[in-house]
Amino acid sequence: MNYSKLYDPSKAGNYVWAMTAKNAKFGDQSTYQLTLEPSPKMWEERGYVLAAPYQTGMYRQEDGVYMTYCPPVEGVRPGKYIPVLSKEQINEAKKNYERDKTYTKYGTTYAASI
Repeated sequence: MNYSKLYDPSKAGNYVWAMTAKNAKFGDQSTYQLTLEPSPKMWEERGYVLAAPYQTGMYRQEDGVYMTYCPPVEGVRPGKYIPVLSKEQINEAKKNYERDKTYTKYGTTYAASI
């Protein structure tokens, strides 16, 4: 499986928000917007509204591994970030990310091994 979308060092420290345009029609898809702050205000000022009452997750500051956000449960626990990949999957994601970057740079396509 290709986990490269769940690992991106260039997105390290970014928060992820599911948002839709204010003028979106029923059935239009949400998009994922990134912010460097734990607030979607920048995108709301640009004409977006939250598609969910809280952020989707964030890319870990240290290495750019995606972590999903579990919102707080009042009186039980605070909100927290949980990695969605195991160590092995993170290693595979790093390899896939580098492979995809190389293929993009040199204009080749990925061919499955025979």
